[in-house]
Amino acid sequence: MFFLILKPSESVMIRPMMWDEGMLDAFGIPVIVGRDLTKEDMGLPNVLVSQSFAMEHSNDTEWMSIVGSEVKLGEDDDDIFTVVGIVQDTVPMPSSSQNVGAPEIYYSSPTRLSFNTLSAVVIMPNGETLDVEQVAGVLNGLDPRLGEVSVESMDERWEAVTQATRLNMVVIAGLAVLTLMLAVIGVSGLSQMTAAQRSYELAVRMATGAKQFRLLKLLMKESLWMLVVGLSLGAIAGVVAYDYMLGLFESAPSLDWTAAATINVVLALAMLVSVAIPGWRVIRKDPIRALREL
Repeated sequence: MFFLILKPSESVMIRPMMWDEGMLDAFGIPVIVGRDLTKEDMGLPNVLVSQSFAMEHSNDTEWMSIVGSEVKLGEDDDDIFTVVGIVQDTVPMPSSSQNVGAPEIYYSSPTRLSFNTLSAVVIMPNGETLDVEQVAGVLNGLDPRLGEVSVESMDERWEAVTQATRLNMVVIAGLAVLTLMLAVIGVSGLSQMTAAQRSYELAVRMATGAKQFRLLKLLMKESLWMLVVGLSLGAIAGVVAYDYMLGLFESAPSLDWTAAATINVVLALAMLVSVAIPGWRVIRKDPIRALREL
C-alpha cells in the first residue's frame, strides 16, 4: 500500500461524482479493476477512480496497482481516500462550469464532498418559464448559506456551451468555401485558356458542320482525366491524413464515408461546371466570325 500525495505543484483538476447503488449499471460504466462501491462503503473514505486518473497518477508502471492504495485528494491532512476500484472514463456533456477533460472520482459519501454551488434542472410545462425572482422567492430563508441565485434556460446554456464549436465551424466552413471558389476560378481560367488556344480548331469544326454539343463533349472528355486523377489523389491523401489524425486524438470521430463522398461529388460538379462554361462561350460563337477574329 502506498500514498499518492498530490502536492500543490502537482495539483490536478478532478470531477467529483456522487455514487449511488446501481448507478454504474444504469449508465453502463464498467468496473475495469477492483470492485464497485457498496452501501457498506458509505461513511468510509473509499472512492472509485477513472482509468485516466489511475494511468496518470500511479507511481507504478502498472496503473492497475493503484487499487487498494491510498490517495490524497485535498488540502487537509485527513483528505486521504482508499481506491477500491477503477472504472472506465466517461465523456460528459460539455459545460462552461466544469472541466470536461478532468478525470472522475466517485465518492461513496456526500459528507466527503465540498461544493460551493448548488444546481438543479427543472423541467417546465410547455409555454411556461422560470425567472430569478420566482426561484429567489422559493429559496429565500431556507438556508443562510444560500447566496446569489441565477436562472439559465437550456437554450442559453446550449448557446454558451457550443459557442466556440459553432465559431470553429463557421471559420472552417468559410475556409472550405473560399478554397472551393479559388479552385473553381483556377480550373475555369485554365479551361478558358485551353478553349481560346483551340478556338481555330473549334471554329473550323463548327464551319464544317460539327454540332455544338459534340464539341462541348470533346472538351469535357479531355478534361475528364484531370478530374479523375485529381479527385483520386485527393481522396487517398485525405483518407491517409485523417487516419493519421485518428492516431493522435483518441476522441476524434471515425471517417464519415458519406460526407467524404458528398465532398468529392461537389468538387466534381464544380470542376465540370468550371470547364463547361468557358468552353461553351467559345463554341456558341458564330464560326465565320470566330475565324475572322483569329
